[in-house]
Amino acid sequence: MTSNLPLIRLSAINPFLVELRRRGVPVGELLKDLGLPKDIPSEEDLFVAPGTIYEFVEQSADLASDPYLGFTTGRGLTLEAWAPISSAAEKASTVGELLTLFILNATDHSSASRFFLRTDGVRTTFGLDRVVKLAFRPGQNDAFYLGFMSR
Repeated sequence: MTSNLPLIRLSAINPFLVELRRRGVPVGELLKDLGLPKDIPSEEDLFVAPGTIYEFVEQSADLASDPYLGFTTGRGLTLEAWAPISSAAEKASTVGELLTLFILNATDHSSASRFFLRTDGVRTTFGLDRVVKLAFRPGQNDAFYLGFMSR
């Protein structure tokens, strides 16, 4: 990533596009309304503003009439197929390695969040800090991370 602006790879929405397509939920209008390309899956090399990604994810849950869409999509994610974690899952032999490698890989996919792994004695905390302040809480996005981390 060459910019200091907070950006996210457009391909971050691919798990949601796949899930919505599986459910037969049309997303063309939503993509158009947000100024996003209609190609599914979304481009790997295109970066967009974080608010656009968060808005897409939130509105996807509304379109699907599913308040748990984020968690369901994250929980059903094939970890080996999702770029931010695939190589981490391939190389890691412990949970600590998996999370550390994920954090390192995540910087190639987003400059809008800073993931962290903190160890204090017997307690370890994994989380993220968002670089941008949004007018809404991106609950579906958070639920997505909870879903895939629960696996």
